[in-house]
Amino acid sequence: MNMAVKYLNCRAWEVQALLAGTRFQARRVLKPQPPTEQQFPGSCFGLCPSVADGVKMYSVLQYDSLPKHPTDWDLVGSVGVARRAGFPNRYRLPFAPGDLLYVREAYRTASWDEDGYCWLEYQADKTRSAALHAPEEYLDALCADLNRRGAPVDGRGNYTGEGGILPRVHPSIHMPRWASRMTLEVGAVRAHRVQDISAEDAIVEGIDRWMTAGEARAAGGLAWGKIPEDAADDAIFWIADYDPNLAEDADRAITLDPREAYRALWNSLHGEGAWDRNDWVAACTFLIHDRNVDDLLRERGQA
Repeated sequence: MNMAVKYLNCRAWEVQALLAGTRFQARRVLKPQPPTEQQFPGSCFGLCPSVADGVKMYSVLQYDSLPKHPTDWDLVGSVGVARRAGFPNRYRLPFAPGDLLYVREAYRTASWDEDGYCWLEYQADKTRSAALHAPEEYLDALCADLNRRGAPVDGRGNYTGEGGILPRVHPSIHMPRWASRMTLEVGAVRAHRVQDISAEDAIVEGIDRWMTAGEARAAGGLAWGKIPEDAADDAIFWIADYDPNLAEDADRAITLDPREAYRALWNSLHGEGAWDRNDWVAACTFLIHDRNVDDLLRERGQA
């Protein structure tokens, strides 16, 4: 199995779900988008893994037994219709089985010492890392930024943090590889339209369990919406945990249908109407390792 080290940018709620062990899938919009039946009524389209480069396929009966390309997928179905409209025949997915994805998340440097070690504060749960050996240029840039901002120092030359001048919080896109605390090992990979997600998959991609119908009845009802009269006491309400600043009277998509909660989550991430657009997505299932990717590689003798 081929393996590549890549990264996955995660928002705070995604990191929290990974830490809680309730998220085991990720989806990303394919770019460019393959054609759809809505664009070409009467046609049908799908994607399947491409045969590996240099391998000849003389009959479709050979397909299942031939080695596959790690990331390239071929358009199948009404290929001629799509080709005449300018669509490519091959699409590259961002994930492949065996890939290691190091999680990038928002963080800031909490403290550091003269020996080149630093301690990070992860913003998703405000926990601090163990001592990490930071590159010299990283600490030089950190001190230079504090000096530019006029950070006060004590008699020993240590930054005091007075006036609230602290190391900056960095968004996930700026997290270096050495600072990551989690690694996701990709298993199965699929390509499908986002609306084809199952209820089971929606649950393991980030929606939260709210309460059961019985718990809601005991609490006097739901703050938003009504409890269906025919809902069994053990039926679970789900909520898309997408915006902690959402107004209290906003549509929080508390629902018995996990896919409906995921619809609200998808729209919150990709803009109103994204669910109705029904984009093609790459979906991967992964195993969570609570360690840095390079530590994991060293453990396996692959560093």
